[in-house]
Amino acid sequence: MPVREAFRRLEQAGLIVTEPYRGASVRELSIDELEYVYDVRIMLEPDAARRGAVLADDAAVETMRQHWRLLESAAVHGDIAGAVAQDELLLSALFSAGNNPVLTGLIQGMWDTCRPYKNLWVRDAVGHGLSRWSYLADIVAAVETRDGESAFRILEHVCRTSRSTVRGILDPLSV
Repeated sequence: MPVREAFRRLEQAGLIVTEPYRGASVRELSIDELEYVYDVRIMLEPDAARRGAVLADDAAVETMRQHWRLLESAAVHGDIAGAVAQDELLLSALFSAGNNPVLTGLIQGMWDTCRPYKNLWVRDAVGHGLSRWSYLADIVAAVETRDGESAFRILEHVCRTSRSTVRGILDPLSV
């Protein structure tokens, strides 16, 4: 049972690929896939942030604050999987506030493809302390004031810089 659970977690993290009757293999990460995934994230996530910031109610803001606190704790303790999960839950609360379940579903699907790259970013961010996540506090502040344009700009910038950071991790000579 522990081995099956370990494989399930590795598959959820996007680190292995399992095939019936063939077993599991390590998933290869590529700069091309990174670029494609982040191109789509840059198209979708900032707009979802703008919509969510404008339409968020106080309950959504409080949910985002709770996930921010849990992310801080995970990052301080070096819990990469926990930090990724809280980041996604915080942003899901924001995107869901935009009342467009199709957009939110597309983004969450992209996260499944993108998770191995996000894990690389988080591992790097954990090594640099909480400053790498300060954008989440900025997004929460934008949502508190219902400032959709600020939320859009913050998330667009974060997606672009995250892509650049992960590209540098995958291929240090590309930076």
